[in-house]
Amino acid sequence: MDQEAEVIVSSSQASNFIIKVQINEFKFKFQVKDPQQKIQQLRYELIEHLKKLNYNLQDEAYSCYSLADDQEFVLSEDDAVSSLISHNDLVKMVSKVKQEQDQPIQVEQQKEEDPKEAIVILYDISGSMGSTFYNEQGLPRIGAVNAFFSAFADKTLAMEYNHVVSLFWFDSKIEKKCEFIRDMNTFIKLVDDAAPRGGTRLYDSLVEGVNSLIEYKKKHPNTILRMIALTDGEDNESKYKPGEVAALILKNRIILDSFVVSQQSLQLKAITHASGGRCYCPASINDGLKLFEIETILSVRARDINFEEFYSKSVQQCDTDQFINLDRFQSLPFDTEGIQVSYDKQIQQPAADISHIIAKYSKIANNPTQPSSSSTSSTGASINQQGPSQAVLKRIVKELETIQKETDPNFKAKVFPAENDIMNWKVLLIGPEGTTYNYGVFMVYITFPNDYPFKPPRTRFITPIYHPNISSQGHMCLDILKDQWSPALTIQKSLNSFLSLMQDPNPNDALDSTIAAQYLDDINIFKQKCLDHIKQYANKSVDELMVDIMGTSLDVKSEFYVNTHAELKQWINSNKAKF
Repeated sequence: MDQEAEVIVSSSQASNFIIKVQINEFKFKFQVKDPQQKIQQLRYELIEHLKKLNYNLQDEAYSCYSLADDQEFVLSEDDAVSSLISHNDLVKMVSKVKQEQDQPIQVEQQKEEDPKEAIVILYDISGSMGSTFYNEQGLPRIGAVNAFFSAFADKTLAMEYNHVVSLFWFDSKIEKKCEFIRDMNTFIKLVDDAAPRGGTRLYDSLVEGVNSLIEYKKKHPNTILRMIALTDGEDNESKYKPGEVAALILKNRIILDSFVVSQQSLQLKAITHASGGRCYCPASINDGLKLFEIETILSVRARDINFEEFYSKSVQQCDTDQFINLDRFQSLPFDTEGIQVSYDKQIQQPAADISHIIAKYSKIANNPTQPSSSSTSSTGASINQQGPSQAVLKRIVKELETIQKETDPNFKAKVFPAENDIMNWKVLLIGPEGTTYNYGVFMVYITFPNDYPFKPPRTRFITPIYHPNISSQGHMCLDILKDQWSPALTIQKSLNSFLSLMQDPNPNDALDSTIAAQYLDDINIFKQKCLDHIKQYANKSVDELMVDIMGTSLDVKSEFYVNTHAELKQWINSNKAKF
């Protein structure tokens, strides 16, 4: 068969929807009879057509091929043809065998990435940990610490952070229970046989943790170093002094957070604050567990702190290279809340009209001479250093085009890409009809990774929302944003999943245990609290929303502002329930 042959399939009932099809080196044109049919049906029709042409297909052809776009991003079989393919587009038929061979490579590449944070957990098993945890009869201090340890591991696993963890036990001896690992399921079992015994070498264990992190840093220079101390804060056998330990931690740019189960821990509190960390002394087991639902406790990268600036100032304030006078930290109180995530940078980043963004980035995506890693393109569009490839840009442009054409009334979302960076979007959502969330307008911030769609977009609710599966800092618990993500999925499907999560909360897989308990205990009280929350945070005027969309330097006389303001007002009036 001539590999360059072009064959046009015609039909009296066919529309003018023609696609270009390529399988290996063979190319042909195909007239789609029904652009509203599913991608799966189109695949069947193409295979039948190839059989008629006597093309040498693989055995079990119907299960061996997928349809993909011109960059070989697989198309979702459940979507309509017209939602993913335009007239005259190139569609590739790719072998699923090749996809399966490539998939382990993608996974292996992901595994080889440097961890974002390396964390040493210091777990106190000294004799004093057998004392009662405040007034909770039957609960020893080590029982509370064990609960906090489990909560940390569980929530870190749920958030799927790219972290590695190591564990040290300490009493009169210091024992490394494991090297740095990623497997939280294994990690959580390491304290099953912990029991109080012996004296306490807390400060010496901190030094051991520092030394372990220093060695790890040699192979992973870009990884943030952390220690978390789970202890009652007492020390009676260490050779190192608190001021020495604090200087060593600060010198090596390690952040120490402490969770103490006794107020007799003033020296540890001072060391912790000297390092730029947080020291918590929860008065109940529930207060302690709630702390580990806060993203800025699980990950220091979420904290709105310039650590480089902090270290620069703090090192200058050190009394010597080997000692810090901790007196100035003694009066600082225990911390009671997590550091809140700041969204000022995201809010201030101005958005642009979808049509404008599509036109701007289509030029880049279709220009093979355009370097994707340049900071600013000739069109004025910003692309991150070592940024997305043209294939990724083309994929995102196509998804924007699909969303722009969306007419489903249940798709209650408005998308606003950043003016100079298509990889960042602001999205306004109105909850589904019949739910309490239908009374509010919620902003979600979406960031596409440079290797999208092989990795899912990073998403966060900017508007606070009262929901068991969304944390107080906007993180969502959704499988499709984690292990169930597939390159065949789209951001439109993700947004529909957000709306479905509003429709059907899952209290059994909660990120906020208090809200989940309220949902299960009394749904009517839950709805009232949700409504009160919406009135406070998600009931902004159109003028206020325009500031969130366009940033504080908005031009109220610009055509984009005037048109968007009018469209937004109509959209809200048509979709949002009124109080």
